[in-house]
Amino acid sequence: MAQATSRLSAPLGSVEPRDSALSELTFDVAPSTHWLTRLAERPGIHLRLLACRPHGPRGRGLLQLLELSGAREALADARNWLRAHPAPTQVPATARDDRVVFWTVTPTPRVCAWVFENGAVCRSCRFLGDTGHGSPSSRWSVVHPADGTGAEELAGLRSDPEAGIRRVVSVRRWTPDGALTGRQEQALDVAVRFGYFEVPRRASLGKVASELGISRSATAQLLRRGEHRLLSSALSDRRGPG
Repeated sequence: MAQATSRLSAPLGSVEPRDSALSELTFDVAPSTHWLTRLAERPGIHLRLLACRPHGPRGRGLLQLLELSGAREALADARNWLRAHPAPTQVPATARDDRVVFWTVTPTPRVCAWVFENGAVCRSCRFLGDTGHGSPSSRWSVVHPADGTGAEELAGLRSDPEAGIRRVVSVRRWTPDGALTGRQEQALDVAVRFGYFEVPRRASLGKVASELGISRSATAQLLRRGEHRLLSSALSDRRGPG
């Protein structure tokens, strides 16, 4: 990994923040065949990683808390796929009509072990990208101490095929932002992909609602609340503290 570090150290060193306790490093990553990516690609569902941490002796296992949301039929299909897949070794679940929250225990991928060992935290999942879908062009973000593990050390991941890092997109000061619920994120994602927010509009509210498997009024409420959270966060960031 030393070779990859030397390739990236110069450009990263020139932009690494110096006035913040935490820095966010964002990578552009290649498509993945990991089971999480494949689960996220099941039709009609949205997969969100709520938490993950090392598990078992020497952290060889990875414990993940996941949320699946979508219409009842799509959730049933995704859960059946998950039960038949050999990767997760444990899948206890709690379920509602439109949401399932469950734990999985799997062997720790090398890319996850590297992040843990370097004192970093994933802001988005390497295997889900920044939208909750394993798309051809995904972003993976890692938050790390600006005065501890440097960007150059994390950039050593580039030599690992499992990481699939194409390039470093940015290194910037990290600040918390407003979080969407899983259902709000899914509704906004569907609306954007279908062209609901475009001018002129390419999709009706009814089409978005049909894709989500819920009523038009429930869809409108999800979109309004999601937009409110995003706008409130963006305006707060622009105003700054006080």
